[in-house]
Amino acid sequence: MHCLQWFSSENVLNNHKTNCVAINGTQAIKMPEKGDNILKVNNQHKQLPQPFVIYADFEAITEKIQTCQPDNNKSFTGAYQKHTECGYAYKVVCCYDDKYSKPLQLFRGEKAVYKFMESMLDEVSWCKKNNSKKIQ
Repeated sequence: MHCLQWFSSENVLNNHKTNCVAINGTQAIKMPEKGDNILKVNNQHKQLPQPFVIYADFEAITEKIQTCQPDNNKSFTGAYQKHTECGYAYKVVCCYDDKYSKPLQLFRGEKAVYKFMESMLDEVSWCKKNNSKKIQ
């Protein structure tokens, strides 16, 4: 009930139940044996913060829509709103040197998703170019 795992087969699920659900209905924690040296760091470059982060937010107008009647004999999802994109905002932040952070970018209008994707491709290119300067 409290587990959010998914399973590729019935066998994997049953093995999981033994270690997770059967122990007080909560996830099992397996501690290492005393003396086991299990701490190992690989791929340290993946553990460091990235020099640039892009924070983005999308806005949409919601409109009520008519849907078909649900069928209790089948699985269904009842759509009740249509989202129409109308704008976005994003900010590029440099984690190492604020002079490389960019001002907030806002857009309102048609084709917001298309324009957002174009802007993201441009920003990624800009970040890559400035990252090659070895910002730190």
